[in-house]
Amino acid sequence: MIIKNILAPKVAGTHSAEEIIFRRGVGDLYTEIRDVIMKTELLITDTPREEGDTRFKKLPSAINRSLGESLTSLSWKPRQAPGAAGALSTSDWAKVRPSGLKYMGNIGIALEVQLGNHYQFHADVQRLGEAILQGEIIAGISIVPSDRFALYKADRGASFSNASEKLERWIGLWVASGAILLPSIMILAIEFDGFINLPEPGFRIKYPLYDPVNPIEPIE
Repeated sequence: MIIKNILAPKVAGTHSAEEIIFRRGVGDLYTEIRDVIMKTELLITDTPREEGDTRFKKLPSAINRSLGESLTSLSWKPRQAPGAAGALSTSDWAKVRPSGLKYMGNIGIALEVQLGNHYQFHADVQRLGEAILQGEIIAGISIVPSDRFALYKADRGASFSNASEKLERWIGLWVASGAILLPSIMILAIEFDGFINLPEPGFRIKYPLYDPVNPIEPIE
């Protein structure tokens, strides 16, 4: 897949959320996420939605499954959200490790994959923001469809534009409230690699699995 757009708001003076990821020592985890996305191949038929409906009802679950299996092979796993109870109150994927410093606990990144209704993005930001502010992770990343990709999905589905507006509004509210620390949250917008000819509307997806001994090298 293609990383079509990135939104990394300024969260610490002139430093963006993406810069904070590298400055706080979790740049390798961010690289793993990007590697999984870019080594996943997604081809779809050129059949945009009609009358508000999508032709690819099974596509969001297929992408979630493929990203999940790739990330699992890199030791990522779901993580309970702060103060929450129940399986539905988890970040989709997270990877956390000891910082190696006496004055700092664990460091890591949490990831939300939002391919469904764009209203759910608010809950994603809340979970990521709480985990960051409570010191459980360094940063949060949300994966959403690009605006072009969104044209092939349900009309209430998430897209880069509406997710960006929501995240910028959250940051504006945190700033207006006088928050000393702004959560390092960023958005990656994904897009399919190209079109494929099939007799019916459909898609094909191929994703990498990784060797746990050499985690950044996918298994062919």
